[in-house]
Amino acid sequence: MGIFINFCAGTDERILPAAHVDALLVNPLQHVINEVALAYTQRMIAKAGATYVMMDSSGFQIHTIENNGGVIGFDPYKPMMCRQPLEINLSPYHIVDAAVKLRPTVMVALDWPIRKLDGSFERNNEFMKKFGYNIKWIQETADLRARLCPDVLLFLPLQFYNLEQLRFYEVYLDGLNHDGLSIPTRNLDASGIIFLLMKFHSMGVTRVHLLGVNTLRAIAIACYFARNYFDWCSLDACNWRLSAQFGDYLDQNTLKRKVFDPNKNFSFSSICGCPWCYYRTYFDYLNSSKTEQTYFLRCHNYFVITKAGEDCWEHSASARDLGRCLIARAGTNDKSINQLIQSLNMIEIWRGGNINVLKDLLNAKL
Repeated sequence: MGIFINFCAGTDERILPAAHVDALLVNPLQHVINEVALAYTQRMIAKAGATYVMMDSSGFQIHTIENNGGVIGFDPYKPMMCRQPLEINLSPYHIVDAAVKLRPTVMVALDWPIRKLDGSFERNNEFMKKFGYNIKWIQETADLRARLCPDVLLFLPLQFYNLEQLRFYEVYLDGLNHDGLSIPTRNLDASGIIFLLMKFHSMGVTRVHLLGVNTLRAIAIACYFARNYFDWCSLDACNWRLSAQFGDYLDQNTLKRKVFDPNKNFSFSSICGCPWCYYRTYFDYLNSSKTEQTYFLRCHNYFVITKAGEDCWEHSASARDLGRCLIARAGTNDKSINQLIQSLNMIEIWRGGNINVLKDLLNAKL
C-alpha cells in the first residue's frame, strides 16, 4: 500500500486555505524567481506545516506564452524570467538551480506541453514538434539533478496523445535515473487514465503524479491506485481557489458547482458539515464583502476537496467499496462516475493479464 497526496496548487502565504496544508505545489517562476520570492515561499511552507512540497517546472506558463504568440526562450546563460503574456526564458539549469535553493520533496523536469488538439494529423505534428525538446530537457534535468541535488525526487513529465507516442518515451528513457512519472490528463477520460496507470505499473513505475486535476473522479482513481498498485499516486489543482474567485461553491459530495436561488435563505450547515459553513446563512454570505465571500469559498472548497480524498482513500481497498462510496456521494446517474466504477471493476476481473487485452476491455481511447 502506497500513499495518496493531494497537492494544493495556486496558493501563497496570504491565501492558504487552512491552518495546516500538508502538501503544496510551487513553481520556479513564481516561487523561486529571486531571493525575495524564495524567502516568501519558505515562509509559506513553514506556515502551512507542509510535509510534501512539489516543484513543478512551469510548463503551464510556457503553454500560456505560446498560446499568446509570445517569445519562448530556453537559454541557460540568461536569467530565468517570465513576462506574461509576452516572453519567457526557462531551461533545465534554471529548474535544477531552483530545486537546489528550495529543496522540495520532489521536482518535475522541464517540459513543453502539447496543446489540446482534435485531428490526428495536427496531434502528430504537435507531438513531433515538441518531443525532441522534451526528451533533451528530461535528460539534462536528470543529469543536473544527479550532480546538484540527488536528495530531491525527480518526476519526468510525459507529453503524448497515444500509445504509439508513449513508446518513443519508453525507448529514450530506458535506463534514465528518475523516481516517477508526471502526466497531463486533459485529453483522457476515466478509462484512458486507468489504462495508462496500469501501463505504467507494467513498466515498473512506482510513483505517478496526475497534473492539474482535482475532480471526484480523479481523486478516486488516485486513491485506488495508491492503495493497490503504486508507492505514491498524487494529483494537484487550484480549482479550490479558481472556483472561489468566480463565486462558485463546490458541493461537498460531488465537488461540482452548486447553484442557489438568491431569493431563498438557508443555513449552509444544512448542506455541508465543514466548519466554515457551520454558523453561516446564505443571506449572511450575500451581505458580506467580496473579499469575505472569496475567503469563505476558498476555505470551504479546499475543505470538501480534502475530505473527498480522505473518504475515497478509506474506501479504496477494492473497486466494490470505492464504487459504493462514489455512488453515496454522486448518486447513480453520473455517467463519468459510472464509467469509472465499471473500469475499476474491469481491472479486478482482468487481474494482470495481457495489457493490450485490458485496453480493449476498457475501450480506452489512446
